[in-house]
Amino acid sequence: MNRFTRSVTTCRWAVAFLLLALIGGTSAAADAARPQFPADTRLDALLITKPHDLGGGPAAECYLMESLTGLRLSVLPVPHESGDHIADMDGMFGKHPMWVPIRRQAILEALAQPRAAVIVAAPIDDAAIDEALGAHVAAGGTLVWMAGDRLPASFQSVTVNPDAPAADPLAGLNLAAAGMRLARGGQVPEGLAVVHAFPGAAGKPPTPLVAVGTLGKGRVLAIASKGSLFPVACNRGVDGDLVWAGAFERLVRHARGERLPPAAPVDVPAPLPLKLDLFTTRQGNAPDFATQSQLAIAPEASLGKATLHWRVRDWARRTVHTATEPLDIAAGTAIARTFDHTLADPDPRAYVSWLEAAVTDAAGTVIGRATTKLYRYRPYRMNEQLLLGTWHCEEGSERPGLVDAFADHLRDTGFNAVLGFQDDEVLERHNFRKYIEHGGTTGVGVSAAAPFSAPIEGYAERYAREGLIRAGVKEGFGQPGYRGPWPTAALNMYSMGEETGYGRWSQAYPWRSEPEAPEDCNKWFRLYLRQLYGDDLARLNAAWGRDFKDWQEIKVWRKYAEPFGWMFMPPPKEVEPNLTPFVDTHAFHEWYVGEYFTHYMRGYAKADPATTWTMSY
Repeated sequence: MNRFTRSVTTCRWAVAFLLLALIGGTSAAADAARPQFPADTRLDALLITKPHDLGGGPAAECYLMESLTGLRLSVLPVPHESGDHIADMDGMFGKHPMWVPIRRQAILEALAQPRAAVIVAAPIDDAAIDEALGAHVAAGGTLVWMAGDRLPASFQSVTVNPDAPAADPLAGLNLAAAGMRLARGGQVPEGLAVVHAFPGAAGKPPTPLVAVGTLGKGRVLAIASKGSLFPVACNRGVDGDLVWAGAFERLVRHARGERLPPAAPVDVPAPLPLKLDLFTTRQGNAPDFATQSQLAIAPEASLGKATLHWRVRDWARRTVHTATEPLDIAAGTAIARTFDHTLADPDPRAYVSWLEAAVTDAAGTVIGRATTKLYRYRPYRMNEQLLLGTWHCEEGSERPGLVDAFADHLRDTGFNAVLGFQDDEVLERHNFRKYIEHGGTTGVGVSAAAPFSAPIEGYAERYAREGLIRAGVKEGFGQPGYRGPWPTAALNMYSMGEETGYGRWSQAYPWRSEPEAPEDCNKWFRLYLRQLYGDDLARLNAAWGRDFKDWQEIKVWRKYAEPFGWMFMPPPKEVEPNLTPFVDTHAFHEWYVGEYFTHYMRGYAKADPATTWTMSY
């Protein structure tokens, strides 16, 4: 995977030259003749980070950083009882406590070896590693701290020189023009000298990004991060991962005491002189899948004669429609246009198209550009397209610098659907379908999903409203002129159940040590039973073999909910001969879950009628 990611990036010549400008800067002829990251200039660093998880976060960030810099990272997880329970197979992934001493020993042995730098991206809660890390740096090593605002105890004697202000290794990179800001960051530890900070907004103080200090013969460089190698973001249109990777390598080399070449500013394209506001007010719904989009232009300067160009690209990025019309751009004279387009392609893959608007001046130069998406909310049919999907891939699909290569890799290996994909723009460009799960439904009733504590009155509309909001639409949806956001039509399967039953994995009956459920739950149980028995207590008494005098006497009793555990433990030796209370108690949970799921998805479908929903029980 390292070689794959690196080779993909190496082929991007623009990436290569910009990165070299950030970290070194040589002649164009020399750049063309040499590898992007020649072996004699690479830095071999130790990365101590959190264990692997379902999203693959540490691995994805490590691969991306290696592909964009001359850093080569040896990765070891912190020796905590953490990680991915599903991958409990060895000391690098599992969360079993037996891996703690193995991880500790691996880190201690690594710290005993010479390292260009040690990067710590997870808190160190281990006295032996704390001491070894401090000794490593005091003897002349370099620590890059990215694990929060508290250094390990062995770094309490870190010092700064107030009479010799430290240089800012990021000065001159023009990061402010790129809109760089903290996105996954935190604070730098106290006691260090801040060398780079982001300007504060609206009179607020600057936000420190980098601080430095010394410990013995070694250096400490802290970055405001809570464990991510990529704690910053940049403006839209700027490859923020690429810019940060170059800046990060520059920081590591500075911390080592290397002499840095002059910084080359990040080249941020100037904005086009004419702002176009293009948005879709009607998406493609059955039966005709007609869409309508609006274009608004409010010129601030007179630009003279111009031409408006329309283009529609289909799901395969092919141009399927073009149109032009003349414009006269005069300051203060608003321009409004409407564009209608029908999404007629019957291919089940054709769930999205792109409408592009561009304005050129008399010389043919583009002076304004905008894009909007046209969604075809055609109900998904399982017998039309075989979908092969991944499970969790959140982190690999979140990093902008990695996500296209990751999507290409998934496509090349035969996938056409994904779960947990974070970047819908890339997902749609690669024509993937999307599957998601409502994770909160594991605890239906006892979590934020349909809590028992909520009132009974109006529950159906309350659940429907929740589904509509979860679809991603905002206030005004369904009203004339609504301009989004719109849910992606790539989503075609929504799992509304995630181990929701009275089962081993579920929180649905959390009162397992109590003889009965609380009143918040009981009131719903009684509502269900009154519906089931036609509000006739005598019928219920006959079915249960009981003599209740009032509905308020009826509760969710543990003994009738317990069969959930009989798959994992022996059932009791004696069971009541009348099984109706057992059946009704379990049926109540199925009814409660069903009411939530049905009404929730009724609301969701108002915004995204393409999605089919299912559940795992």
